[in-house]
Amino acid sequence: MMSNNIDKRLTELFEKNNIIFWYDDEGKLKEEFDSLQIDVNKLLIDNNQFNIKYQILTSPRNSKFLVYSDKREPKYEDNWLLDLQLKSYIFSADKASMILNDLGLDIVYKPFIVRHVEFFTAKSRVESFVKLIDKTDDAEKLALKMLAVLSKCNPKIEQITINLMTKEKAYAEICKFELDDYLWKHIKHKYKY
Repeated sequence: MMSNNIDKRLTELFEKNNIIFWYDDEGKLKEEFDSLQIDVNKLLIDNNQFNIKYQILTSPRNSKFLVYSDKREPKYEDNWLLDLQLKSYIFSADKASMILNDLGLDIVYKPFIVRHVEFFTAKSRVESFVKLIDKTDDAEKLALKMLAVLSKCNPKIEQITINLMTKEKAYAEICKFELDDYLWKHIKHKYKY
């Protein structure tokens, strides 16, 4: 399943980018890289940065390259491919990044998604959440909408509070997904409680 998502996302990204770098810290997704079925030049960084740079720079202008490393992204001063990387797209296939991509949210929300990644394990929750979100939402609004999904109501703290009074299971889920801090913050702000 993850491989299909990666194939799909990379195919979309290659519509707008000719070079994509993929740093896979600890090489956890190396098998997915090896089995990718997309029509691009796949290059593996393995102490061969000069060769990679040569291949990219001497290829026809519209050639597409996926440059993969099974290590974390090097510091700028140690990155022999930095000039190419700065004009390329950096792909990440960890769970939080894939969720961000699926939701169409900016990378700035990654810490928020990482903290609440378990919320996104159920397809029904994700489908309900997608219907509520807006690309201009901040973390507070996203959390309120997650609370609304769990309490099965509109993303208004008044409605969420009323629904939680009759649905104990919903509050347990809110705590499970570490959203209770947001709930109490909204309640305190609204009701001065």
